[in-house]
Amino acid sequence: WGYDLDERFKLIRQFGNQVGFANALKYKLSGGKDHSYVNDIVIGRLKKMGLSVRGHTLIWPGWKHMHKDSLPLKNNKKALSDYCHSQIEEFASLWDVSEWDVMNEPRANHDIQDILGTHSMVDWYQTAKKYLRNKDAHLYLNDYQVISHMGSKWEKHIGLYHDTAKYLLDNGAPLTHLGFQSRFKAWVESEEIYRRLEEFRDLNLPVKATEFEIRSTRTKFTEQERARYTEQIMTTYFSHDLVCGFIAWTFFTEEGKLNPQDNSPEDFSLFYTDRIKPNGKVWLHLVRKHWNTDEVLKTNESGQIELRGFLGDYEVLIGKGKSLKRAQLTLDHEKNEFVVQI
Repeated sequence: WGYDLDERFKLIRQFGNQVGFANALKYKLSGGKDHSYVNDIVIGRLKKMGLSVRGHTLIWPGWKHMHKDSLPLKNNKKALSDYCHSQIEEFASLWDVSEWDVMNEPRANHDIQDILGTHSMVDWYQTAKKYLRNKDAHLYLNDYQVISHMGSKWEKHIGLYHDTAKYLLDNGAPLTHLGFQSRFKAWVESEEIYRRLEEFRDLNLPVKATEFEIRSTRTKFTEQERARYTEQIMTTYFSHDLVCGFIAWTFFTEEGKLNPQDNSPEDFSLFYTDRIKPNGKVWLHLVRKHWNTDEVLKTNESGQIELRGFLGDYEVLIGKGKSLKRAQLTLDHEKNEFVVQI
C-alpha cells in the first residue's frame, strides 16, 4: 500500500481532529472480544496527537444488527431488556471515546422497541450516561437519509427523526447531539440541505454530519463532480450555526476493493492507494486554509487589534520586546473580546 501505519496517523491529523472506527465498535461485531490493544495503543496514540474518538454505536435495535446472543430472548421481555442494558453498559464503560451514537437508525430498526416499548429508548440513553467511561462524552441519535434523501420520502424521514428526538428529550433522555449520516447518492441543492437542517432548530441541539460520503448509486459522479459536490455540501453544513462537525465515513481505500466500477470505497474515499483524490484535496483546502484565520498584525498604541475571523479555537502569539506570550482563545457568538496579559 502507498501509506504505512505511521503515515496514516500523520495524514489523519492533517484532515481533522476526530477519528472513528466505522463499524468496529458495533456490539454485534465486537462484543466479547479483547479490545485492550485498540483501547491502550490506538486510542491512546490518537489522544496524544490531540484527536478525539467517536463511538458508533451502542445499540442498533433491529434483529439483523443485534448480537447473536440476543436472538433467543425474543419471547422473554425482561431478559431482552436486561441484555440491551448490559450491552450498553459494557461498551459505554469500556471505550474511551468523546461521543457515542447511542442509538443507530431507529426509523428502520425498531424490532426491540416494538417488544420493550417506546420508553426503552429513553432507558438506553440513561444507561449510557450512567456508565460512560468518559463522563463528558456526548450522546447522539444517528440516522440515515434525513438531510441527504433525494426521493419523495425525505419529509417523512425528517418528521420521524424529529419526533424521535423530541420524544427522547421530553421524556428525560440525556440526548445531547443530533447525527445525520449525510451519505449522498444524488444531487441535493445547497438551499435544500440548509432548509432541512433548519427543521431541527427548535430542538436546539448541536448537529454533526456523521457518515459523509458521495456514492455513485443513483447518480454516477465523476471524480471532479464528487470534489465539487464535496465542497458544496461541506460549505453548506459549515454555514449553519447548529453544525459542530463533519465526519467522512471512508477515509482510506479498503484493501482488495480498488475498482470504482463495482462501487467500492475507492469510488468515494478521500484517497487513492497512493495519493489524495480530488475530493480529499477539497476537504484539506477547506479545513486547513479556507476556514482558518491566519493574520500577522501590529497593535495600536493602546495595545489593541481588531480582525475578522471564523468562529472556533485560536492560538495567538503576542510579542513585546523580548517577551513572547502564547494564548489559547475560543471565538464564539457570545465572546469576541479578549485580553491577554504579557
